[in-house]
Amino acid sequence: MKKIFSLFFSILCGIIISACSTPTVFRELDALVIVEGYIEISLDQKEWKQAIKEEDFDALLAKNYPSFELIPITTETGKPPFYAVDHEKKELIESGYIEIPIYFKSATLDQVIWKSATISSLPIAWKSDVDFVSAASQVDKDEEIYASLVNAIRISVEDANHEESIVIYERAAGYHHNHVIGDGGDLSLDGQGIDGYLSYHYAKYQQLLFGAENVVLPNSLTEIKETQHIVVLNMIQSGNLYQGEMMIRIWVEQWDPDCYPIVLSSDFSMQLTFKGIKSD
Repeated sequence: MKKIFSLFFSILCGIIISACSTPTVFRELDALVIVEGYIEISLDQKEWKQAIKEEDFDALLAKNYPSFELIPITTETGKPPFYAVDHEKKELIESGYIEIPIYFKSATLDQVIWKSATISSLPIAWKSDVDFVSAASQVDKDEEIYASLVNAIRISVEDANHEESIVIYERAAGYHHNHVIGDGGDLSLDGQGIDGYLSYHYAKYQQLLFGAENVVLPNSLTEIKETQHIVVLNMIQSGNLYQGEMMIRIWVEQWDPDCYPIVLSSDFSMQLTFKGIKSD
């Protein structure tokens, strides 16, 4: 099935997160990434094009992630180190997220801006097994509500040659009931968890995740537009070409108010567009 930059995830929720789903293996990446301008992109620095399609991503996946499990994790920076959090500890983890390196080259353009980003998924209906407070309202046990995977997704774009240059995107607040928590802070709400997933977690286990009173998250953008002129890559001249490498990372943010266990059974679609420009 063809979708524009659609990532179909089969996700394991392991012992580090409280409510588990049936383990499955993530094997498909049905995707399209586009670049505009006199510039080309590649996954392997051998085949260059202006659109990376699903078969290209499937080959990358088979090579780099032959048996991949995506789990809710967190990062303070939008890049490694990533951590998994349970009731007792915050533990370094080296898996559970996707990294996609994309190479750029151009004879005339030396910068890349992030022109647009769109992520979407179908909301999933589920019945809570406890009373809790969602980020929208009070939820009673056995009441049906909806949750969406992309409300907990984060995407970061890093200039591999300038590691201090990283941009993080998440869906805007209010879109399909999404809630944005910013850069974290005290999410404990006097020990019972802020509205949303942490409230559910406390109601179910009578415990919060470790460190909920002092959560550190990277700042993120909730809208990407060409007029914002968000430079994500400064290319380096090599002979007659400008060249650069971008690292795209995708993860499910464990502290997100919308990170309910049910969302891990969903898939999502994503479209990213970049544009090559000449710097001033």
